[in-house]
Amino acid sequence: MGPDQHFAGRRRLEATLAHVVLDGVLTPTPGPAPLLDQRPTQVQRRVSLPRGTHIIGQRVQVGLRYAGQIVTIEVDETTLRVYDHRNHLIKTVPRTSHKEITRHKAYGHTTNRKTG
Repeated sequence: MGPDQHFAGRRRLEATLAHVVLDGVLTPTPGPAPLLDQRPTQVQRRVSLPRGTHIIGQRVQVGLRYAGQIVTIEVDETTLRVYDHRNHLIKTVPRTSHKEITRHKAYGHTTNRKTG
C-alpha cells in the first residue's frame, strides 16, 4: 500500500479517488451527484367556460377566448406563467399557493372523442 492509500473496511481511499469493493472487484465510486433540474415545472390545464382554471389550489383567470383550450402553466417559486397552444405567454400571475403539484396533464373532453 502506497503512502497516499488507506483501507477503511471494504473501501480504499486514495488521495484523489475513492474505490469500493463490489463482488470482490475494486471499483471507483460514481462521480458527483447529478445536478437537479432547476427549470420551472410545467403542467397542462383545460380552461373552463368561466374563463379560468385551477392549479395547486389557486384559481387563474385566463380569458374567454381560451375557453375550452388546453394551456401550459409554468410553476416556479413565486409566479405562474400561462402559455397558449402556440407557446405564447398569455399572462403572468403571482403564486399565492405553495401546495404540491399532483397532476401534470389536462383531462376532460377532447375534440377527438366520439359522441352519441
